[in-house]
Amino acid sequence: MANGGILGTSGCLLVALACKAHLVPMIVVGGIYKLTPKVPFEQDTYNDLINPGVIFNETAEEKIENIDVVIPGFDYIAPEYVTLYITNLGEHTPAYIYRVFSEYYVKQ
Repeated sequence: MANGGILGTSGCLLVALACKAHLVPMIVVGGIYKLTPKVPFEQDTYNDLINPGVIFNETAEEKIENIDVVIPGFDYIAPEYVTLYITNLGEHTPAYIYRVFSEYYVKQ
């Protein structure tokens, strides 16, 4: 994301929180084409919800009512949890990502 955060698969936020709690650097590796100049406004800005029927099966014996099950497909990891980005163009800190976007995503 343009602010230095990432949108990873569900569960990545737990890894990022564990890295920060144990003072382990979190390094994100990916191609520059995976970066996007979009900025998230909240956790659910660019999120997809997965069908709860995949993991939550209601059987005839169990009649559970008034339960809302929400399963996000992605986690937003804020830039303060990311130590370094390694791309095909080199390594960048989250604070420098805005500069990468200004260099490689020039509006025509």
